[in-house]
Amino acid sequence: MIDPFVILAPVLLLAVIALLRFVGCDPFGTAPDLPQPTISSLVPTSKTEGDPDFSLTVKGTGFVNPGSVVRWNGVDKATTFVSDAELTATITAGDIANAGTAQVTVFNPPDNQTSNAQTFTIVAAPTISVTFDTPPPPGIPRDPIPAPYKNLRFSSAWIWLDAAAGGGPSNSVVINNAPPGVVSGDVTFVNGPRLLKRLRVLPKSLDPATNVANITITGGTNAKVSKDFGPGDIGTVQIVDIPWTSPASIFTAQTNIGYDLLLLEIDYRGPA
Repeated sequence: MIDPFVILAPVLLLAVIALLRFVGCDPFGTAPDLPQPTISSLVPTSKTEGDPDFSLTVKGTGFVNPGSVVRWNGVDKATTFVSDAELTATITAGDIANAGTAQVTVFNPPDNQTSNAQTFTIVAAPTISVTFDTPPPPGIPRDPIPAPYKNLRFSSAWIWLDAAAGGGPSNSVVINNAPPGVVSGDVTFVNGPRLLKRLRVLPKSLDPATNVANITITGGTNAKVSKDFGPGDIGTVQIVDIPWTSPASIFTAQTNIGYDLLLLEIDYRGPA
């Protein structure tokens, strides 16, 4: 005669396994499935191009610790777990350097699950044009500018010239050193990193050693911009485009003709 326990043992074993799994225990040590991450909102939802680094709060469900990572256009960002419903991520100034949109998702690596995407907007900043006519810079022409002017601070290497004294079409600033010799001066954005976009300059002479006037602009992690002017450029206003991709707090202008290169206008991406 067959023992009833022998017949019932497999059934009982399956029932025990099902019960253990139902209460959250896996007798075979298999990790439970992680929840699918979802995003319900972002705080903030937008920034202006040229703004500095900021902390993005991502709210939703199914976030896990450790593991969940905020992704910006598919790129992992430094993420802090707050709860299963909230994460924060560091978004850099370089991420929002140019107007447009970015897609924000959350990735749970243990199960390779990706959330729905939320759109973050990078608002186009106005172009701020700084000239030196209205009002004129503080202080006395041919002296360093003693205080910030239109949210720009000029190092002591710079002086300002009125149109009559400078010999140009308008008031200007120059690096206070006679040619020849390479000289430089710094300009600081008082309200934080900005995208320098363009300069208007007027070369008044050439370096006698090279027969060239040069201006070189550097700032932050951006590529150096260098432009040469020849005999045909002397005495006429020249445009120097600055294709920065990342905001910077300071830009440095270097020239080989000192105060014979008039800086007439500085254009940058705001806010002012």
